[in-house]
Amino acid sequence: RVEVPGSAATRSFERDVRIDIVGLMPAVQASLPAKIRAGRSARVQVSTDSGGSITFKSRTPQTCRVSATGRVTARAQGTCRVRVTVSAAGQYEQRRTILVTQIRP
Repeated sequence: RVEVPGSAATRSFERDVRIDIVGLMPAVQASLPAKIRAGRSARVQVSTDSGGSITFKSRTPQTCRVSATGRVTARAQGTCRVRVTVSAAGQYEQRRTILVTQIRP
């Protein structure tokens, strides 16, 4: 029951209301060093509150590779972009973020 104030008196009416509850967006904290030397590697640090599985993918395979465990290997000078994906789990939705680092000679 919803009451709506009128001009002189209060009127009321009944109405069906639909509420859709969608999944929560998980908190994801991910980091990678700002610079990596070519031929060296560094590990992506990731934490999340969702419990979803974490996957990694290089968006710039010519400059860097990334393993299934998040180890980034610098291949050539340039900008390295790594996509981190946390899968949907329980009440949480999937979430993606991109990390950027510079590959130096």
